[in-house]
Amino acid sequence: NGVGTSMVLDLAEHFNKKTNKLKHTNLIFLNTGSEEGPTRGMEHFMKQYKFDKENTYFLNLESIGAEIVMVCHGESSLPTGYPIEFDKKAFNFVMNLIHSKEEYKGVVKEGFLPACSDMLEVHKQKGKVITQITSIAPNGMPSQYHQMFDTIDLIKWDKVKEARALAIDIIEELSLIHI
Repeated sequence: NGVGTSMVLDLAEHFNKKTNKLKHTNLIFLNTGSEEGPTRGMEHFMKQYKFDKENTYFLNLESIGAEIVMVCHGESSLPTGYPIEFDKKAFNFVMNLIHSKEEYKGVVKEGFLPACSDMLEVHKQKGKVITQITSIAPNGMPSQYHQMFDTIDLIKWDKVKEARALAIDIIEELSLIHI
C-alpha cells in the first residue's frame, strides 16, 4: 500500500505547515506494519497509546489509486468475514460532507470493504473509525490488491488527488465540530 503510506506522510507535511495547523485538534499520522498478520502493527500501537475513546477518530487510507474513490462504512472481520460497521454517527458526518461539496458528488462512492484492515484492532479496542478511504475497480473490488501486478503505472493519479483532498476536508471539518 505504497500510495496510502505516502499519503500519510504527505498529510503530515500538509498539516504541519503554519497555514494548515488545526486549533484544538491533535493529529497522529501512523503507518503500521504486519496488517495481514492479522493486525499486529496496530495492535501494538493500541496497547501503547492511551486514547480518549470519546474524542479520538481513526481515518484509514487503504489501497488508493484505482478507478473509483470509495469511503467505507465497514469492513470484514477475520477469520469469518462477518461485517463490522464503523461508527455510524462519524460516518454520517463523512457522508454529509461529501453531499455538501460539489467536487465529490458522483465521484466518491459509499460502500463496504470486503476485506479487513488495521481498523479491526481499533474496533476491538472500542475506538471510533470515522471511515476508510480506499479505491476500487468498476467491479466493486480493490484493484490489484497486494499482488505482483500492482505496479506504479496502474495508479490513477487523479484518483489519488481526489482521495487526498477528501482526507484533508474530513480532517479539517472534523476539527471544527464535535460529533
